[in-house]
Amino acid sequence: MTNAYGVPSEVGGWPPSEVAEVECPYCKGVNTEFIGFVDEAETIERHVCYDCEIEFMVEIEIPF
Repeated sequence: MTNAYGVPSEVGGWPPSEVAEVECPYCKGVNTEFIGFVDEAETIERHVCYDCEIEFMVEIEIPF
């Protein structure tokens, strides 16, 4: 990932960011997109699958 000037984030000391692929529970495809959070605690994400055109929820596990 680069910033507005085209400099990679690794140059600034930040590790490269990786987008986690979320698998659709219906068609098992990974052509999905994060839409937003469902709750205020931001523990449940809303995603949409472009293959089967269905929205689905993913619960995030918070490590303690």
